[in-house]
Amino acid sequence: MNIKFSRDGKEIGEFPDADVPSLLESGVLRRSDSCWDAAMGEWASVESVWPLLPRFLIQEGKSSKADASIRSLDSRSISAVASIGSASPLNASAKLMSLIKCPACQKDVSPRAPACPHCGEPLGKTSGISALPFLLVAFVVVLLVFVGNVHVITGGNGGLSLASRESFGFSEMFVNVDEITGMPWIAAKSRFPLGCALLQRKGIIESDEQMEQRIRDKAQKAIDEVTRRYR
Repeated sequence: MNIKFSRDGKEIGEFPDADVPSLLESGVLRRSDSCWDAAMGEWASVESVWPLLPRFLIQEGKSSKADASIRSLDSRSISAVASIGSASPLNASAKLMSLIKCPACQKDVSPRAPACPHCGEPLGKTSGISALPFLLVAFVVVLLVFVGNVHVITGGNGGLSLASRESFGFSEMFVNVDEITGMPWIAAKSRFPLGCALLQRKGIIESDEQMEQRIRDKAQKAIDEVTRRYR
């Protein structure tokens, strides 16, 4: 079966698929060249169609030799080489190859092609690798935004719970109820201002107004007690 080959948008000629390894070894073809036949339906890179070909057989450094060999091939020699081919399983494998859509131009391309032969858009592993850093960065950003907007309340009788912050930040991320209520209020408010405000807002501890009222009531009760004693 004859395969069409092109390089840099210019058709090189048709060669039997059985002769491709020797043509690559001699430098007449390069693995960066494109190939096409009716069974494939779309142009694909030589390397994607012959992926198992050892790399040491493909001498890309012999570009001058390859160019000289191609220039020496006239229409008669191309026809002669094309008539030497023999049957191979390429046709069957090409039929089994499911085509995919190029994300840029939406044309059918081989899934083994490193880039779209129509528009040059990177495909396959290249696009996957380029998307991975973006996904990681997006995940980290979302995580930081979430963490910077919540407090984690621990201790007390409520177990573990989350509460929204009044403003974005990372200070006092964890608020321990037992630690705050276990120290004098002035010291707790000085050391954990955000935690104290949060617990007051959630109703876990009394507010400043409630505390002032409780102190006034206690003082008034003491005054009344003293007054009763010395009447």
